[in-house]
Amino acid sequence: QQGMEIAETAGGRRYSAERVLVAAGGFSNFHTLLPRPVDTRVTARTVAFYELGEREMTIFGDMPSTIVLGDREEDHIYILPPVRYPDGKTYLKLGGDTEALSFSQVEDAGAWFRSDGNAAERDHLSRVALQLMPELAGCTVTSAPCVANFTPTGYPYAGFTQSPRIAVLTGGNFVAAKSSDELGRLGAVLLAEGQLGEADFGGALTPVFAAV
Repeated sequence: QQGMEIAETAGGRRYSAERVLVAAGGFSNFHTLLPRPVDTRVTARTVAFYELGEREMTIFGDMPSTIVLGDREEDHIYILPPVRYPDGKTYLKLGGDTEALSFSQVEDAGAWFRSDGNAAERDHLSRVALQLMPELAGCTVTSAPCVANFTPTGYPYAGFTQSPRIAVLTGGNFVAAKSSDELGRLGAVLLAEGQLGEADFGGALTPVFAAV
C-alpha cells in the first residue's frame, strides 16, 4: 500500500498520504509531530478586536494590512483589514510585541489559550490604536490570547524535514497573518512539487532544526 498512515485521534479515523504538511504554528514542536523539532521560540501575545459598524466600515473598509514600527519596540503593532467573523460581526484586529512569556510545554500554551489574554496588553494596544485611528473611539474592544512563533532567520519555515514525506510550514514571527494566503499557497506548492524554487523564496524559507 502506498502512502503512510496517519491516525486522527479525535475521531478515530485513519488516512493515508504520500506527503504531509505540518502547519501547526506555535504547536509544531509539541506531540512529536516532526521527526526533529524546528528551531523556534514560542511566546505569548494578546490581540485586540475592534467591532466595526457601518460608519467605521466607510472609513476602514478598504484599508490594507499594516505593520507600524513605532519609536519604541513596544509600540510596534500589526493591523489586519476588517474581517467578518463567524458571529456575523466585522472586526479590525491588531496585535503587538510586548509580552515576554514563552512556552516550551503544551500544557502551558493550552492554559494561555483558555484565558482572555493580558488585560494590560489589550489596554496598551487600544491606546496605540486610538492614536493611529481615532475614528475607532467608541467601538467595542475585546481581546484574545495568541502565540508568536519566532525563527532565528526572521523568515517563516517552508520545507521538508529529515523525512522526504513530511514537510513543515511554520514560524510566522508574529507578522504572518497579513500574508497567510500566500504562505498557504507556498505550502501547497511545496507539497505538490516537492520543493520551493527561488522564485518562491525556497532558500530563505529553508527550515532550521533544533540541535539534538
